[in-house]
Amino acid sequence: MSVTNNLVPFNDEELTAAESVPLTDEIFLQALRLGTQALSEFGEAVMVPVLSSQLGLTDRESAIGMTFYRLLAAVRTLSDLRQTYQLQAMAGQTRTIFELCVDINLLAGNRIADGVEKFHGFTRAARFSAAYKTVAFSKRHPELEDPGDAEERRKLVETPGKQQEIETLCQKLWTLHKAPEHWSGLRWSQQLELLDPEIEESYSHWSQLQAWLVHGGGAGVGGLSPRAFISIEVICRKTVKMLIPETYRLVAVEMHMHRALPNFFDELHRVKDRVEVYAAIDAKLQSLGRPAS
Repeated sequence: MSVTNNLVPFNDEELTAAESVPLTDEIFLQALRLGTQALSEFGEAVMVPVLSSQLGLTDRESAIGMTFYRLLAAVRTLSDLRQTYQLQAMAGQTRTIFELCVDINLLAGNRIADGVEKFHGFTRAARFSAAYKTVAFSKRHPELEDPGDAEERRKLVETPGKQQEIETLCQKLWTLHKAPEHWSGLRWSQQLELLDPEIEESYSHWSQLQAWLVHGGGAGVGGLSPRAFISIEVICRKTVKMLIPETYRLVAVEMHMHRALPNFFDELHRVKDRVEVYAAIDAKLQSLGRPAS
């Protein structure tokens, strides 16, 4: 089944036949997987060409565009993860997707004072911090450094006045002497509190089930039933389905994609609301021996 072009229609006889087949866990999961794939392909086939053609981006557009590319990479990765043993990777990618969707919501909604300046300032400060730590380790353990391994980072750290420049920047943006954990300067819970309650509710639902079943330290991992593995994948994909369409919409508005593609929102709506339904029907028909659409 194609998931980004016009969706495959079914005639009345096929719909009636599909209704006779129970919606099993396997069929439901297959539909959700195709839903994630559809969101991935929509971003790649519809949004990327428009974004990549834009020139002269503002700092705000650059921040949102870069975050979108990272988000799309995470969605594409989750789409490719379909094996039971990839459970932890699915959970990790869902967390990454959640964080990047929150970033775009914070930027597009102007939820953080001087948010765009902080976003780009964080890139500079975080890179300097990473370079500083690398060079400091190499100084403590010179025998472990391969020739030329840290030269680029050492050059950055040892640039006259660079450390003072970064510290001044951090003091200005966050009243700190180094980069905070997140560009907003807020803890994760504080970021969520700035957004719609539905996003915070979705995170609570997803994260607590993950903690209950696969928390680090072995809590619940030993002896997990096959259905529990399905439950985790289902909630990961349902969480992504809740987050991504609205985040794509925000990106489209901020990057003026809807002007270049007049049917953008209609197509996005179809991907969100119809792919999984049609995928389930197709899977039911396959269970009756009909070829895949």
